[in-house]
Formats: sequence, C-alpha cells, structure tokens
Amino acid sequence: MLRDALKDCDYRLILIGFSTCGFNMSIIESHLYSQYISCGIGNSVASLTLTVYGIATMVGAVLSGYLGTRWKMKNVLGAAYAMRIVISLGFLLVPKTAPFAFTATAMLGLCGDATVPPTSGIISRRFGAEKMAVLYGFALIGHQIGAFLSSFLGGIFVKNGMGYAPLWITNLCLAAVAACVSFMIREKTGESA
Repeated sequence: MLRDALKDCDYRLILIGFSTCGFNMSIIESHLYSQYISCGIGNSVASLTLTVYGIATMVGAVLSGYLGTRWKMKNVLGAAYAMRIVISLGFLLVPKTAPFAFTATAMLGLCGDATVPPTSGIISRRFGAEKMAVLYGFALIGHQIGAFLSSFLGGIFVKNGMGYAPLWITNLCLAAVAACVSFMIREKTGESA
C-alpha cells in the first residue's frame, strides 16, 4: 500500500507540503514565546497570544474543512500554506509590538491546523478510507521530521547570535514550496470545483 502510494506523484507532493507544515508549527510551539520575550513583549502578553493561537487554530481547522466542501481541497491547502508566506514576511519586516504579536499569532492559528482537513481529505479520496490511516500516518512522520528540524535549527540560530530571522526566512521558503506543490496536486474528477 505505502509502496504504491509513494509511486504516486500527488502523494509525494502531499508529503513535501506536510513536512513543511511541521516546520512551521514547531516555530510556534518551540520558539514564538521566546521570540516575543526577546523583543520586549511582557510574559503575560506573550502567554496570552498563545491562547489566541489555540482558539484561532480551532477556527481555522473548521473553516478549512468547510471550504474543502465548497472548493478543491488542493486550493484550500495551497492557500493555507501561502498565508504562511505573508506571516513570515511580517515577522521579518514588521516591528514586534503587542498588537503585531496578537495579529500574527491569530493568523498563525488560522492557518495552523487548516492543512489537516484538506490533506487528509485528498489522501482519503485518492486512496480510499481503508488506506487513509496508514498513508496519513506516514505523512505525519514527515510532519514530525520538519518539526524537529525547526526546533533544532531555531536553537542553533539563536545560540549563535543570529536571532530568529533565519528561521522565518527558512519558513517563508518552505511555505512557498508547499504552496506551489499543493496547487500542483491533481484531484480526482468529481470533487468540489
């Protein structure tokens, strides 16, 4: 089953995109609080932004699932990754103030788990519900490898005095790749327009 799926170009595109998703998510979970503190944002405000992130993540996942019933799931997926490009640019170019922190963290939440419904939906429609658990689980391994790399590299960048900018530049590039490969996925005919 997995061997056959790996021969499928579209499944490989999903794997590429989802591994970049892990990279993005780990920035939030491992480095975002510390970055806000290093920019002079207070502990309580930095903590509160993560609450906003959690709420926005739920909203984003539900909205993504809904949009996947209206439009092609690959387009919903590509748009979620493209949103990360804009957010990464914000972290590189906009001063880190409390209003920025709340806005950026909410946007990170909206596109955070928004990749899960279309990713699982595309896999399920393409390969069938009976293969979904194994194939999504394998995609999740790539996601976790991306998360490890993000946590690890972020620590190295900060430890060596480079700050968080190289991490956001890397995230921007990976999000651009993920958006491109997601829009390239060929969905089965008969799916949402």
